[in-house]
Amino acid sequence: MPQSNLRIDHIGIASRDIHANQNAFEALGFFVTELKPLLGRDDDGNSISLGQWSQHCVFPQSYLELTAVPDPNTGNHLEPYLSRFEGCHILALGSNDAQDALKSCEAAGVFAGELRTSAREITYGVGGDALFKWFEVGAADAPGGFTCVVEHVTPELVFDDAVFHHPNGATGLIDVTLCAEDLSGVGERYAKLFGIAPVPSEWGLEFDLGQNCMGVADRSGFERRYPNAELRGEPSFAAFTISVANLKITKTVLAENDVTFYPGANGTIWGAPASAGGAVIEFREV
Repeated sequence: MPQSNLRIDHIGIASRDIHANQNAFEALGFFVTELKPLLGRDDDGNSISLGQWSQHCVFPQSYLELTAVPDPNTGNHLEPYLSRFEGCHILALGSNDAQDALKSCEAAGVFAGELRTSAREITYGVGGDALFKWFEVGAADAPGGFTCVVEHVTPELVFDDAVFHHPNGATGLIDVTLCAEDLSGVGERYAKLFGIAPVPSEWGLEFDLGQNCMGVADRSGFERRYPNAELRGEPSFAAFTISVANLKITKTVLAENDVTFYPGANGTIWGAPASAGGAVIEFREV
């Protein structure tokens, strides 16, 4: 079976309150990095505010971004999504070569923005300015949220074992589930982006991206997997799954922090969107 050259690098949980997601994810048992403002560059190379703050839950090969845009009038790129609801609004696909990924998108007829280089200050571990090459993927070709492709130029700064130690035993991002009414149509769009066809799953469709995967489910499939869970909108990145070393430890941490969890399929547990910034969070022992 053909293998995609893309994988899920990270997802982003977006809110208005710059502290709400940190409180929520610490209660879920994650170690959360220091809150930092995101800065862009003007035409003269000077730093400019994006009106956005971010922090992270980092694993050896992926991470969660917790981000906030307090003021809806800053023109931030997340505003079209946050104006709908707070939740998982960022899907960042990892590539070893962003320039090559851009060419592949263009060849497949997938709209892609210009290739950019950005930096983010890292204050943990060795520390320094982490560099990224990235481009945006058009919403028509990748519905559900703000989707981009990113290449880490300095991965050793981002993926530092100083921040891998989560009280809940989390080790990585296993999957993300896009909920959409048009299951087959959305599947066809992402097939062009990933360069592979999806396979049927218990809940809908699934794209095998190697180290993790992306699922696509309609409302019926989502409700079968997460009975009575809130679905804030469609299309949206409505759920994600985290691998943990020991599910018993995870359950203990959640119980100690008064986080309600429910039994899931195949021995997993999951928490409602209200406990994880607007998307269902599932834990699976691996």
